[in-house]
Amino acid sequence: MKTLFSRIKRNDFSNEELEGFLRILLAVAVIYSLFLFAVPRIPTSFTVLYLQPQSYENKLVAGKAFFVFGIQNLEGTDANYLVGYYANDQLLEQEGILVRAGETIEKDKGFYLGDFKGNYPIKLTTQASFGNKNYQVHYWIFED
Repeated sequence: MKTLFSRIKRNDFSNEELEGFLRILLAVAVIYSLFLFAVPRIPTSFTVLYLQPQSYENKLVAGKAFFVFGIQNLEGTDANYLVGYYANDQLLEQEGILVRAGETIEKDKGFYLGDFKGNYPIKLTTQASFGNKNYQVHYWIFED
């Protein structure tokens, strides 16, 4: 090993030795780059479902609950979401919403819950389904 370092310091290599070293280095670089490009990448596709901050209150206003939710489609294709609205797991309403690939929509919703027979607090859930994927957001409504 000592002789190798002393040869490097003195730049004491023949052209053939230098060529051999460079060939080995090039082969390692080619194999490494092939590995980087040949390994399949897992595509990531998903949806962002969110509640607009400050669009809702944690109490009923005149017996109603209001909120704004958004759907951002990052699935890589147009998506027709089946959106359900629940109060304590009881379905209130269901609708289909088409969101184009890469786009975001926001929607105002309101429900009269003054006669709601469930116990407080009320868990108000929005669920968007696309294919076999389900996304949920929720917030709580407390008794006055």
